[in-house]
Amino acid sequence: MDITLATIGKFKKTEPEQAMALDYLERAQVIGRNLGLNPIRLHEIDNKNAAPNPDKEAQIFLDNIPKNAFLIVLDENGQNLGSIELSQKIASLRDIGTKTLFFALGGADGHGLALKNRADFQLSFGKLTWPHKLCRVMAAEQIYRAVSIIAGTPYHRE
Repeated sequence: MDITLATIGKFKKTEPEQAMALDYLERAQVIGRNLGLNPIRLHEIDNKNAAPNPDKEAQIFLDNIPKNAFLIVLDENGQNLGSIELSQKIASLRDIGTKTLFFALGGADGHGLALKNRADFQLSFGKLTWPHKLCRVMAAEQIYRAVSIIAGTPYHRE
């Protein structure tokens, strides 16, 4: 199963958050190869010339989501899952033959209604407000953590 973390906006290559997000996704890819979870990648959608607009961003996401992908939108009103629950969701999607898992992390103003309506699942990182760059790192780390749990590595501790 291919896994993509798609985000609105691009990191500068020198930003530490970029290095962290890529490191987590690369680690997940290494572990995921033997689990049927490959490739795992970051897809940045450039919008530097556009004012934030959730509806336009939703259309950009919709244009980039593979046809039969399982879509998880990261949204403040989504469901709170623990890391083990997220890993179980990913494993069950893989086990039923899902070809593509697509995580969508929107801009600062959230997701447009069209994307929320297309979503198969909405995931929240809680009620706290997080910087967008940090959310990318957190999403990448949670993907890595989920893959590590599926693989049975000692990375995750309860």
